[in-house]
Amino acid sequence: MRKIMIACLVLVNTLLGTAQESLNGYKYVVVPEKFDFLKSEDLYQINSLTKFLLNKEGFVAFLEGELPEEAVYNPCMVLRANVLNDSNMFTTKMKVTLSNCYNQVLFTSEEGRSKEKDYQKAYHEALRDAFQSFKTIKYSYNETISKSKPEQIKIVKEVPIQSVAVVPSEEAVVMTEHTLYAQPTATGFQLVDMSPKLVMKLYRTSVKDVFIAEKDGMNGLFYRSGNEWYFEYYEADQLKKYSISVKF
Repeated sequence: MRKIMIACLVLVNTLLGTAQESLNGYKYVVVPEKFDFLKSEDLYQINSLTKFLLNKEGFVAFLEGELPEEAVYNPCMVLRANVLNDSNMFTTKMKVTLSNCYNQVLFTSEEGRSKEKDYQKAYHEALRDAFQSFKTIKYSYNETISKSKPEQIKIVKEVPIQSVAVVPSEEAVVMTEHTLYAQPTATGFQLVDMSPKLVMKLYRTSVKDVFIAEKDGMNGLFYRSGNEWYFEYYEADQLKKYSISVKF
């Protein structure tokens, strides 16, 4: 029996060590403004409390829209927090997960519980209970095992889309200022023109309003800044940036 208990303890410590090491390679955590089980943004202040508790455990957490530029340009150095609600009429039950930019869950907390009848009190108590699991991780960012190295990005020139000539084949096609239209796909969106001709493919990342973009064999970032959408990519070691009008 004693050998079995020792083996179990070794296994638990190994798993915790692996989780800690994998999480330590990520510099930021993004918290969505609305979890799936909520009807509106930050209802009962659950999202704000999640951000607060993550920062309390040593993470650098932001709500969507607050991410620093370094995180926007390096989405795979960002973890995405999620809160899962498995409550019933008698007990509020919640778990917290952390996922990478490939939507792989790297950490799932123990289930937090509350018997409170008031929704806000119950959610807060269950969430704080779930965060007790984070104390076993002892997170500390380690750049040497970071999943993505931050780079200084220098914007060379911003060109309106209507003035850019794109050559997908032997015949040059001049992009116009016509609005592109977003069509949902399994992995994100595809942008089409009025014809409708496929112009660009967008792939979701763990960061809100930031996509990996593919257009005419070029790969880059497609993201929103303020009310404008931009497509950025490198060409001959120079960063190109174009503003694009899109209707989702």
